[in-house]
Amino acid sequence: MIGAVAGEALDPLTCDSLLQRFPHLTSAMDPDGMAAALQETLFAESGARVVACGRPRAEVGEDNCWLQYPLRLGAPAGAEREILALGVMLSSAADAEAYERRVLAPQADPRAPRSTGVLPELTMAVSVFPVNGALPTLARAADPAHASDALTGILGERVTVRDVALIELRRTRGCVLRYRLDSAQHPVVYGKVGRTAVGAAVEQALRALTARMSGDEIYFPLALGYSDDLMLYAVSAVPGNPPDLSAPSGRERAVDGAARVAVALHGSGVRAGPFRFLHDELSRAADATRLVARDDAHLAARLTGILERIAMTESRVPAGEPGLAHGSLAPSQLMLDGSRVGVLDFDRVCQAEPSLDLGRFVAPLRVKLAKLDAVAVDELAQSLLLRYRDGRGRVDEARPLLYECAALVRMAARSWLQLKPSRLRTVLTILEERSRALGVMA
Repeated sequence: MIGAVAGEALDPLTCDSLLQRFPHLTSAMDPDGMAAALQETLFAESGARVVACGRPRAEVGEDNCWLQYPLRLGAPAGAEREILALGVMLSSAADAEAYERRVLAPQADPRAPRSTGVLPELTMAVSVFPVNGALPTLARAADPAHASDALTGILGERVTVRDVALIELRRTRGCVLRYRLDSAQHPVVYGKVGRTAVGAAVEQALRALTARMSGDEIYFPLALGYSDDLMLYAVSAVPGNPPDLSAPSGRERAVDGAARVAVALHGSGVRAGPFRFLHDELSRAADATRLVARDDAHLAARLTGILERIAMTESRVPAGEPGLAHGSLAPSQLMLDGSRVGVLDFDRVCQAEPSLDLGRFVAPLRVKLAKLDAVAVDELAQSLLLRYRDGRGRVDEARPLLYECAALVRMAARSWLQLKPSRLRTVLTILEERSRALGVMA
């Protein structure tokens, strides 16, 4: 059993093993202390002033910990702006100094104010976005001059980038940038930096979907092209707004939109992306769990037990026929525009059975609604399956639950790795209930 989740101490920052590996991690998660440290290391020479540091975001890796610090920076003239500082905590100060010298400093613009440094007392190398050790082309992709040249090649017309904005930055999923251009045809373009292996599959899927569903009420970003130099693929903007899950009507629209999207994708006949099966999802969850096991063997053993039970249950529930799948369908990937539904982020597009998209959609939906103290969540999940079937989709009711539980296990492991104890408790509470529904007794 997962047990009395509410009463457990699930904060990774109280884990002795983790703190032995990263003795200064608690200090690195202190916004006030980091504001002072970053001020002295990165901004003292320029005269800029760190006015405030938001809650840091972290992700524990095999031998390092990646951190993001949202800063409000005041210029000498008094104007303030939002920037992002990045850190990577390593095993020693010497490792941090070597990383800064070999990986970060070569990316920095020598004409600009200082953008890289070392906090030896924290064994951390730091930089100012867009200098990023995990994405060596990001600094150039975020530079308007370099981006203008790349997008001119992609779009086939001379364009100038007027503004670059950071939309999302994840260690394992790359970076999304928004470009505003001086183009009537393409005033806004989104660029994804990193994950180069998925670019061809994404472009193939989006071009095929656009050709087959032109004028449909389900719409997708246009695949504009790829820049090898910047490791960037560009797509068009998608109109609309994300569903408002705080309101019952918004939840209904999200479920209805997801069902319509799933029916459209699964029945499209498009062949793009690699094949993915339930064992692949279990493997991804197991990989995250193994990272947890290095420091919290008890939690990792519990999660591993659930994965093993899911694998044992699979043989009793027949798999569906594979077809085009979004691969990471979630409420956050939908854009609602009247009766139309747009779909974002095809990075994990694949060939899979329908239950992959359906189960993976329900998992984050439950977590989000639990944070909102929403009721009737089971009814929403059931409504998704009913609407999917009404749209002539075929699925065994038990099969999406397997994918849902696998996704929840990975979410639990990643919540621990991201030092989010509150989210971890929420996910574990849901996982306990859902594993019981599956007959998985953890």
